[in-house]
Amino acid sequence: MNGSLAFTYPNEPASGPQWTAKPPRRLDALCPATYPRNVKRSRLTPLGFLLLGLLTVGGCEFKGDAPDDPMHGTVASSDTWQPRPTQLRFYPTTRFVRRANTPVLEARIELLDQMGDPVKAAGTVSFELVEAPNPLGGGMKRRLYSWEGIELLTLDHQRTYYDAISRGYRFHLRLDNYELSEYSTLIKVTFTPVAGERLTDQMVIEPGL
Repeated sequence: MNGSLAFTYPNEPASGPQWTAKPPRRLDALCPATYPRNVKRSRLTPLGFLLLGLLTVGGCEFKGDAPDDPMHGTVASSDTWQPRPTQLRFYPTTRFVRRANTPVLEARIELLDQMGDPVKAAGTVSFELVEAPNPLGGGMKRRLYSWEGIELLTLDHQRTYYDAISRGYRFHLRLDNYELSEYSTLIKVTFTPVAGERLTDQMVIEPGL
């Protein structure tokens, strides 16, 4: 008889029939689709193991210029231009108006950068209304009104006073009587930025509401 296992019965003499084991068949013969004959085993040389170990322990190091840190932005140099106000001027539409039967001085101002373009800035604004200068000359004119320390420090302040249409700031300065609107006056403005030089301007307001 033929078989693939070898065993003997306990009482059978050694000279009786015995089963002889056959060597196992190759796995690629059992399943040629799984173990193709043309596959070759790969081997690493000692040098390959050494290089693999160095890459695993040390990691890969990036070579070349490192990009800017997105969390901190680009580092400014001494000649980096930054927009900031360098000039202050009144809008010509600054005038006396009437709001809810109350006289109001509507003051419009504009901050300009070094290129002459409108710009926003944080700081405080102060106004002063004085008598118009005499064309024939004279001494100091009497101060009629003043509005000190109007804040442009927070985002809410900017939203309150900034006019996106004119790209400037608009202030409604209340008055107590109508008589001031009946003759020419001079309005002065001072802008004190959080950082930088103080800016000033002035203009004559013609009478009329």
